[in-house]
Amino acid sequence: AKGIRRIVALTQTDAIKAREESVVLQKTIEDAGKLGEAVLESKVNLLKVEVNEARISLAVKMELRKVLDNYTERVLKFKKQKAAAQTGEIVEKALAEAEAVEGDKVVFQYDFGIDGKIAKKVTTDFGKKNKKKALMLISGDKESDRIMVIASAPKGMDVNCKDWVDTVTKDLNGKGGGKKQHAQSTLSGYSTNMDLIMERAKNF
Repeated sequence: AKGIRRIVALTQTDAIKAREESVVLQKTIEDAGKLGEAVLESKVNLLKVEVNEARISLAVKMELRKVLDNYTERVLKFKKQKAAAQTGEIVEKALAEAEAVEGDKVVFQYDFGIDGKIAKKVTTDFGKKNKKKALMLISGDKESDRIMVIASAPKGMDVNCKDWVDTVTKDLNGKGGGKKQHAQSTLSGYSTNMDLIMERAKNF
C-alpha cells in the first residue's frame, strides 16, 4: 500500500552470524591497513567486494567503507610520490644521454609502462633543461606487450616530431598523432618491434 516500506532485519541465529562476520571482516580490514601501499590497492579492491556482499549491518558496512576509502587515499598519495620520483630519475638519465650523443636529437628508452602523464612530464621537464635537442622517449610494457613512443622538440628547432614518430612506427599499426613540436603513438609488439623502433628512431 502507499506509504508502506518493507524493512528487512536479521534475528536470532542470523543476527549472531552477522555479528561474527562483522568481527572477522573488521579484523581483516584492520590487518590490510598494515600492508605496504604497493600491495594495498589490490587488497582494497577485493575487500570492497567482500564488504558489499557481507550480510552485516548497514552501519558497520558504512564504517568499513570509510576505512577502505582512507586506504585508497593512501595508495593514491603513494602513487603520486612514486611517479614524481620516477619522473625525476627518467629526466636525469635522459639528460645524461643527451650529453653523451652528438647531433640535435636524442633517443632514450626507459620502460615505465604506458603512462602518458609520466611521458608528458618527462618530455616537458627535459625541454626546460635542454633547449638544444629534441627528445624521443620510448617506453615499453612487457606484460601488455605494448610500446609508447613520444617525441618533443624545442620551439624553433628544425625537427618534425610528427614525421619522426610516423617514420618510427610505419606499418606497425601505431595509434596516436601530434604536430611538428610534439607527437606520440602507442602500438603493440614489445617483444617483436622494440629493436626495430629503436633502430628507426636513431636513424631518422
